[in-house]
Order: sequence, then structure tokens, then C-alpha cells
Amino acid sequence: MSKSIFVIVLALLPVAAMAHAVSGSGDISELYHPVGGWDHFLVIVAVGMIGSQLGKRAIGLVAVSLASAVIGGGVINLWQHVISAAEWWIAISIIFLGLQLALPKRIPILFTYLIILVVGLSHGYEHSSRLAQATEAVLYVVSFVVTTISLYMMGVFIGLIAIRTQRGVYKLRVFGTVIAMVGVSLVSVVQ
Repeated sequence: MSKSIFVIVLALLPVAAMAHAVSGSGDISELYHPVGGWDHFLVIVAVGMIGSQLGKRAIGLVAVSLASAVIGGGVINLWQHVISAAEWWIAISIIFLGLQLALPKRIPILFTYLIILVVGLSHGYEHSSRLAQATEAVLYVVSFVVTTISLYMMGVFIGLIAIRTQRGVYKLRVFGTVIAMVGVSLVSVVQ
């Protein structure tokens, strides 16, 4: 079973790797946007890991919650409403997602979903601001969705593998600590 999950994770990696290798505008270069910043990469992978820790049923609920919030943030931006300090909210949510993974005690589920809502709204808002700069809006949206789903699933598979052993759980906690530290560093530079 773990070998098949490993193969699936390896199959998803080229999407993320290709996204880093391509830049510019047009065609498949829009894949770059969701992984262009470490904040988005870490957040989406962390949300997938958290979903895997919450249980199989939660994996789908977390994915739908995140997707709905991202769409909501994009719609808010497209309607020209302002989410004040969206970058700051992204940085703060990175800290809380990291702590969710790092702490041995579970954070209440409603608080977890609140953080996922903030993550989704903030990222949807920020990434939709690039929509006007995209050479092909439909390609940008499709690429954004495909890349984000790939990152989320990568986090889910890593989490499912990790929670099987104490050593794996420890590695998730270390990863969570790193994510929280990245969030702290981002808070210090976001204005």
C-alpha cells in the first residue's frame, strides 16, 4: 500500500516541478503562479497534511472547504472589494497551519476550518489579482486549480504515509515547525 502511495506522489511531482521551471506569460506558464511563492506551496501541502490527520472523511471536506474559500476570495477581488492586508492574513495563516502540524495536541476542528477559510480567501484574493495580467484567463484558472489540487493531494499522501509511524509523525511536527517559522519570517516583512 505505501509503495502505491509513493508512486502516486512521484507521479504528481512533475506538475509542481514543471511549474517551477516555466516562467513568463501564456501557454502552460500559468502553472507557475500557484507554486511561484513558497507561501502557497507550503500552505497547500500543509492543508493536505492536516486533512490526512483529520481522517479520510475530512480529506474531502477540507478540499471542498479550501476550494470554496479560494473561489470566494477570487470573487471578492473580481467584484473589486478589498480584503485588507491579505498578505498579512496569508502569513498569519501559515503560522497557524504550521502550529497545527507541529503541536502534539489537536487544535479544535472549528478553529482548523476557520484557518482554512482564511487561507483560501486570502490566497484566492491574491491570486485572482494576477488574472488580469494572464494572457489567457481560462488557462490561468485551470492551471491554478490543477496545480493547487496536485499540491493538496501531495500533502494528503505525505500525511497518510507519515501518520503510520511515530517517526513519521515526528517528521510532520518538524515540517510544521519549519512552516510556522516561515510564517513568522513573512509576518516580519509584510507591511
